[in-house]
Amino acid sequence: MSSSRVLSPWKREELERLITWMQENFESLRGKQVVWHKDVKDQVFSDDDHITVKKIGEKAQNMKKSWKDAKAMHTRSGWGIKAEDNELSINELLEKKCTFFWQLDEIWGSRPNATAVT
Repeated sequence: MSSSRVLSPWKREELERLITWMQENFESLRGKQVVWHKDVKDQVFSDDDHITVKKIGEKAQNMKKSWKDAKAMHTRSGWGIKAEDNELSINELLEKKCTFFWQLDEIWGSRPNATAVT
């Protein structure tokens, strides 16, 4: 199968740059997504032709889904942690579900409309 456009996975460094922008521009995330996706492209990835506005939007959506799934697991009891397991084990499980869980939790966990009221 030949393709003129090869999709490459995001590098860790690229994800860290995206998340840093999101942390530093938290208020922008409240606006229209396409606007802040364009801002990320212009401000963070202007020299990276392989990272498009669409790719940024898709990655942000995928990260939010992974974070929500991990957050639901974190707030639910009985998700496989035994009494003898320690805090490190919990963190490892959360980070396995969502690599940047704690950074994303700082971003989306503090937003009233990002988590359900329980």
